[in-house]
Amino acid sequence: MKLDEIIIAFVQESDELLTNMEDLLLSLESNPQDTEALNGIFRAVHTIKGSAGMFGFDWIVKFSHVLENLLDSMREGKVAANKEIIENLLVSKDYLSSIVKIYTDSTELTEEKIAQGEILLSKLKPFLLNNDSNSEKEIEKNKLETSQEQHQDEVPGIQSKDFHISLRPSKQVFINALDPYSFIKYTNQVGTIEFIKTIITELPDWNLWDPESCYLGFEIRLSSTKTVDEIRKVFEFLEYDSKILILQPNASIEDVVNHLQTLSEDEILISNILTEMKTLTQNELIEVLESFQSRLSGIKTKSLNQFLNKERENTKNDTKLDSQKSVSSTLRVDSHKIDHLINKVGELVVSEANLSIVLQNLEDSTVTESLHSVSRLINEIREISLKLRMVPIGESFNKYHRIVRDLGSELSKKVNLHIHGGETELDKSVVEKLSDPMVHLIRNAVDHGLETVKERLKYSKEETGNVYLNAFHDTGSIVIEISDDGKGVNTEKVLRKAIEKGILSPDSEPSTDEIHKLLFHPGFSTADQITNISGRGVGLDVVQKNIEALRGSIQLFSKPGEGTKFTIRLPLTLAIIDGFLVSAGKDLYVIPLDLVRECVEFKFENENNDTSGNYFNLRGKVLPYTRLDYFFHNEVKKNERENIVITEYQGNRIGLVVDKLYGEIQTVIKPLAKVFSDIRGIGGSTTLGDGRIALILDVADLHESLKNLQGIKFDKVNIDTHEGGALG
Repeated sequence: MKLDEIIIAFVQESDELLTNMEDLLLSLESNPQDTEALNGIFRAVHTIKGSAGMFGFDWIVKFSHVLENLLDSMREGKVAANKEIIENLLVSKDYLSSIVKIYTDSTELTEEKIAQGEILLSKLKPFLLNNDSNSEKEIEKNKLETSQEQHQDEVPGIQSKDFHISLRPSKQVFINALDPYSFIKYTNQVGTIEFIKTIITELPDWNLWDPESCYLGFEIRLSSTKTVDEIRKVFEFLEYDSKILILQPNASIEDVVNHLQTLSEDEILISNILTEMKTLTQNELIEVLESFQSRLSGIKTKSLNQFLNKERENTKNDTKLDSQKSVSSTLRVDSHKIDHLINKVGELVVSEANLSIVLQNLEDSTVTESLHSVSRLINEIREISLKLRMVPIGESFNKYHRIVRDLGSELSKKVNLHIHGGETELDKSVVEKLSDPMVHLIRNAVDHGLETVKERLKYSKEETGNVYLNAFHDTGSIVIEISDDGKGVNTEKVLRKAIEKGILSPDSEPSTDEIHKLLFHPGFSTADQITNISGRGVGLDVVQKNIEALRGSIQLFSKPGEGTKFTIRLPLTLAIIDGFLVSAGKDLYVIPLDLVRECVEFKFENENNDTSGNYFNLRGKVLPYTRLDYFFHNEVKKNERENIVITEYQGNRIGLVVDKLYGEIQTVIKPLAKVFSDIRGIGGSTTLGDGRIALILDVADLHESLKNLQGIKFDKVNIDTHEGGALG
């Protein structure tokens, strides 16, 4: 694995850890006694610090180290998890995220960015300095240390004042992207290496060497004022890939014997090395060997060690296996590889369809049966490959807790966010593109939807407002609901604003639903003043466009005094489309099925050729229409029998005149090349089973183009005065 690939892996892991850290901090804020959340936060910071140290990202190490010390004090009960500390930790988490992003973009860490971090650290350090050193826990700790010192005076021990570390990395340590040298070097953060000795007893013959395997062991004498646990944390990443033994200063002879017996090498060899490193004196060495002799009772040292090590290795392997089982349940795969796989599967589906056409006239039952079997397997492969893109939507929902918390604090509102259906799966690309619309709707609910504490109490409501996120599957789509228990939409205010802006005439009498739709009008806002949160008129119209770009829809429901609910309906994946296949002239088109309302036979006499101002009567309602072949500047040939497909977008309907209707089709979408990106009304292409190419219509863009270029008007045509043709 190349270094840049390892750094990318570090960045990805750090992003996941920091996201999880934010969730845990919010959980800790709501329940300061949640020790599991606190431990999870500590592990996240510690892991990032350790990984950053391996790559020489010293500023991340320094910043994380202060966070780690604070979190350690919180775990020991010296610092309370109050609102101020949680706020500072959340800001620190955001800062760490920005630093990690710098390494993602391969940009340099500026002095200004470091200065920002120093300011944050200066806010955290007072909490560390104000720790109560005379707490009961500290007193008990001092008593325990005194007791241990007295006990050590009673038991024969060695004179060394330093720690002795025996490190035996596993052979697979390099394969797991870990370098023991980086960890040894990092021990300088907790002390000073006085002596180091490399153990080479496991080196194989040169012709058996594997360049990706580690055959070395290390004996280290470390001078440090830290505790055993603090030193062991340095090697935390190596725990599953190594044997790590730490001998404390002034350890007993029995501890030394146990230490040596746990190692796989010959005890005499290691004892001599400890003497060479001045961990043991010559007299202590003799005591250790005599202790071995009395303990072994005639059994050969090496034979006994082989037996013990075999048992320990079996236990360790079982532990590693259990750990690997839990880790192996997930696998990180580049999304581009999955996209490539889906494209290839789509081509496979087309090839299978072509083969079916070629073989359909063969009256051979064996071939037919085999073809059906292949078709079934290909369909299963397509379903499986599409599911690879699915991710639980709750992973993206969790970040909204922070948004609600911060916005509620800024607006002096008490808000709870409730999430249901987080396990519901959705295409990853849809989840990513849904983020901005969702953030806007969440902020809208907190800012516009919920009342202040004073207002809620006035209307006999609980002072804490509620925002609800709910996701579920419904008939091949995913439905996401964002609702609140606030004041609801003030229809009178919306109507007044619409009249002020000239959107409606003063004598208009729109229905409640029509008033709600005004909120999606470009530039429309009911805010009385512009703030950093709202009032700039960049709002629900952008949300609607983004959702419709995902082939989705959004609806608003509101009841005064009870709250507002936005309902978003989306396709499960953008990779495939359920469409309606039609032809106009020589070309084939696929119209997204969810935008098709009906198809009827089209008979129109005395039709003009410019298509502007063309309307027809559909059961008493006038609808505009256009010819697809004319719209795309193809040769127009009128057939005796034509059809019109009624499409609906944003509540407005347009008829598309076509020659033939082929029916429903499910197909894989392929994007158009950049050279065709400016063609209006086309969203992609697909290859049909017989090898022909069909263009996928972008109905939203088609409606917009017809509205702007041909002057089509919606909902403003009076059937009684219109003199156009009619459906026969």
